[in-house]
Amino acid sequence: MIRPNKQPKTSKPPRKEEKSRSPFPKPSPPDSGNVRRKRHPPLGRGALEQAKKVIDSLHGDKKERTRKGRLTSAEEEEWATSMAAASSIFVNPNAKYEFRLCSVATIISTGAGGINTAITWNPAAISEYSTYLQYLFAEVRIVHAKMSLVPINTTQSAAGIQPAFIWASNLLHTNAQPASFAAVMDNADSTIHPSVNIPAGRGGQGAFVKDRAVPRDYLWGDVSDPVSAGVNTGCYGQFELSGVDVFALTQEFASYMFEGWYEFRSRD
Repeated sequence: MIRPNKQPKTSKPPRKEEKSRSPFPKPSPPDSGNVRRKRHPPLGRGALEQAKKVIDSLHGDKKERTRKGRLTSAEEEEWATSMAAASSIFVNPNAKYEFRLCSVATIISTGAGGINTAITWNPAAISEYSTYLQYLFAEVRIVHAKMSLVPINTTQSAAGIQPAFIWASNLLHTNAQPASFAAVMDNADSTIHPSVNIPAGRGGQGAFVKDRAVPRDYLWGDVSDPVSAGVNTGCYGQFELSGVDVFALTQEFASYMFEGWYEFRSRD
């Protein structure tokens, strides 16, 4: 008996194992072609040493990046702009630099037991100005003046008949003692205060403050003598105080701090 030939069974190809799908997105490969731009600190007004450091940093930064690859046009433009901005500080005579200068001193009553004092806005006696700033620039002018005063006596003298003093700012004089109590009173911002120190916790005030913004139309003055050109120029102006029979003879009346904000220009 002849049996029919059976077709051989063909085995199905093995099924490929499906890769498990992750619920998280695939991390993107690092972008090795992009170069992050380095941020430099902003150039502050008058920060000459900082500007030098920025220039040195820019030179070194460019050499380092050119070794890694060509700079993009945007990076080249940023680098050139930063270089121009830093360099202009040293060559632009119209660049302005503002500095805050301070001095501290005491006020002593006169031989008659009163006070008759002027605190000039001329910074020539402040060491930071006379030692450094006047040799870096050619022109200066004051833009703001402030004085904080604290009476340091707690009692009035037996001869005192006027337990108050008056003070003001004066743009028409500099380092000139006021003519009289009434002359100080005639100033636009004159105020009167007690001559003895009344603690703030007892209804008084620990310190008195006089703040004066100087008009912006002040002309520039010569750094070698910023008050020589006269009124409305350079650092012309003063704070002035007056009081009659306030204390005993030549007695310390108050301590004060003077603060002046000055603009400089024209690098030497």
